[in-house]
Amino acid sequence: MNDWKTHLAVLGLFVALTFLMTYPLILNPVTKVRSMGDTLLNSWIIAWDVHKISNLDLKGFFNANIFYPYKRTLAYSEHLFPQALLALPVLVVSHNPLFAYNVVFLFAFVSSGFGMYLLARYLTRSTIAAVTAGIIYAYSPFMVAHEVHLQILTAGGIPLAFLFLHKFFERERLRDASLFGLFYLLQGLANGYYFLYLTFFSGIFILYFAISRKKYRDGRFLAKLALVAVIVAALASPFLYPYIQIRKEMGFLRKKVSSAKITSFLATNRLNRIYGAASNRFLIAEGELFPGFIPFGLAVLGLVFCLGKKKSADNDSGIETQERGKDFLRKGKALSGAGERRSPRIYLAIWILAFSFVFGLKGPYYVLYKLIPGFDGLRAGARWNIFIMFSLAIFAALGMCGIMRRLKGFKKKTVTAGIPFLILLEYLSIPMPVYKLPVKKDIPEVYRWLAEKKGEDFALVELPFPEENKSIAVIECPRMYYSTYHWKRLVNGYSGYFAPFYMRLKKEWSQTTPALNIARLKEIGVRYILFHSDLYHPGTLKRLKKRLALLPNDVLFVARIGQADIYELVYPPGERDRIFASPPIPLPANKPAPARKKQRSLPFPESGLILTKPLTWPNS
Repeated sequence: MNDWKTHLAVLGLFVALTFLMTYPLILNPVTKVRSMGDTLLNSWIIAWDVHKISNLDLKGFFNANIFYPYKRTLAYSEHLFPQALLALPVLVVSHNPLFAYNVVFLFAFVSSGFGMYLLARYLTRSTIAAVTAGIIYAYSPFMVAHEVHLQILTAGGIPLAFLFLHKFFERERLRDASLFGLFYLLQGLANGYYFLYLTFFSGIFILYFAISRKKYRDGRFLAKLALVAVIVAALASPFLYPYIQIRKEMGFLRKKVSSAKITSFLATNRLNRIYGAASNRFLIAEGELFPGFIPFGLAVLGLVFCLGKKKSADNDSGIETQERGKDFLRKGKALSGAGERRSPRIYLAIWILAFSFVFGLKGPYYVLYKLIPGFDGLRAGARWNIFIMFSLAIFAALGMCGIMRRLKGFKKKTVTAGIPFLILLEYLSIPMPVYKLPVKKDIPEVYRWLAEKKGEDFALVELPFPEENKSIAVIECPRMYYSTYHWKRLVNGYSGYFAPFYMRLKKEWSQTTPALNIARLKEIGVRYILFHSDLYHPGTLKRLKKRLALLPNDVLFVARIGQADIYELVYPPGERDRIFASPPIPLPANKPAPARKKQRSLPFPESGLILTKPLTWPNS
């Protein structure tokens, strides 16, 4: 079979496996999603991106409609620009943010598996070994545990970047260097964590091979790398600069970095059909790092075959190795991990380093956190596990080749079919939980009312705020999703960081009088308050309405639409428009505020955020 036909068949296989491993989502991708929290956050991000791209408003790309009156609030989390480009035609045609998100969600699994397949096949020339590597990389318990984090699932650019690095060192063509730069850029823009991880490990890869192959003396080689680096930096800088601005303005950083434990490598998600119940005792947040017994065993065998005695044949690919130890970077021929010494060693180094980094600030990662800008903004140290699985998948492919060289006939066919099946069985975690939400004309009536106010730009706040010590995501993320139908500005929001004004308002609303709360909202030009009666205790809402009725000069009842009571804030003529045009933004001050206004550092457990600068409140 020709290579392109093989690749097409394997691509179809990964599509089918993705439908299986995410079952039952494929039965209703139009109205169902994986979760009511981060899944909706990411669907909102993608919808916002498409909204700005389709309107050619890239200048306001990062000024998202949450956490009003703050600017650049899209930069509080991932911007997901590459994912949005994929979703754009789907969303433009379907006008359904959930369906567009689900297409991108499924594609993330497919592209991760297929990308690893292409790299592993290049290194081994074995289709079945490469497919095995793709299964390990795309459907591991680590990936399943992050089904609500689209950016974590979008990992196909990592193996493709390394694939074209290999080809560049082999052939030294600018085309291969450019393709490396393309996939590096796309992967980096798809996930800020992976941007830093990939920069670190691809830098080690380039340095290692440049020295071992003496390429640092080759001016043309270095010029090609430099040209690609300059172009990538130029294209990435508009997406990176807003994050630098936010860090400077808000003083955001991570004082705490979650980390894995050694027992995390025995933990799967609770849905795992075989190990879920048994590994439950080892579960910690984002600590489902179990690689699978069979994949780990294959990887150990691959390591032994790579670094042990030299072998001479690759029966699976039909390639007879005439010279043991031949450099597959030079000749482009795979030795199933048996002959080439340098390449396995670099992947072993990546494996060891990634393993040491998952333990967060307790290990060598502390050096990166302290010395390299950007690493101190990452919250979850266990996400380095993507490179553990990346290296493990490569060695597992080499292990598969080593096994197949030692088998013939029926045994070989049985093993080559049986091992991928058993790995899938180890990884099986279905049915995947799904939640149904209304779309288009079925969304709550109050959001349709807002959507009808086309051409009107105003801010609103939706109440009640989430209770203390309760999940903010399940309250605020649906509101963000529904905002994709009207795009009015929300004081509310949910993201990787939280705006200080939102956090303080959330705290004050239940502790101060309605008059003071309304005054706080009028300071920034809010127009409407939406009280969702289905989220209130009836007695609480009744008392609140009585108090608001005593403030006719500040707030007036507009209408009850569905289960929402709408109130409009009252301003002197022209005052609201003036404030809304240039709202005062409560920012952490660069200098200490007066003693009566100074706030101690506020820990926000939901995000792991520490606000390191005092909060200044204008007009108060």
